[in-house]
Amino acid sequence: MNYFRQFLIDWIVSDDQPFVVVEGEKFRRLLRLLNTNVKPLSADTIRNDIISSFKEEKIKIQEILQVFFSKIFNKLYRSKII
Repeated sequence: MNYFRQFLIDWIVSDDQPFVVVEGEKFRRLLRLLNTNVKPLSADTIRNDIISSFKEEKIKIQEILQVFFSKIFNKLYRSKII
């Protein structure tokens, strides 16, 4: 995923925008004003990007929590609390 799409996803999620915002004519005109070579995105594409990004972040959080809880368990086990 390129930098623009990631930024767009961040904006949509953080500002609670509807996915269809990318299909609005004014939004598309704004993008064409900034970059005449921009390819329009659909709400379905944005939705899929957001779900994919969510799944990636979920895996990262699960890995961090797994390491964290493993360290806690090991410390508790070594201190014979468990």
